[in-house]
Amino acid sequence: MPYSVAQHDELVCPQCKQSFVADIWIIVDRAGSPDLMEQLKTDQLHTLEHFANDSKVIGTSGRMHTHRLGG
Repeated sequence: MPYSVAQHDELVCPQCKQSFVADIWIIVDRAGSPDLMEQLKTDQLHTLEHFANDSKVIGTSGRMHTHRLGG
């Protein structure tokens, strides 16, 4: 069972000012969530697409932790 944790944050698009809810990952389980680790390595984990009138890409950053069980 993966131990990755996301918090659901309400964000506001800087382009259209519309609010939307996004998953912001704060803990990523290295072994249990390889898809999230790959997104983290390629700097795509917190790149969010927001569709209003046009496709908008919003990058967000913050604290995040990765962990590996068993040392």
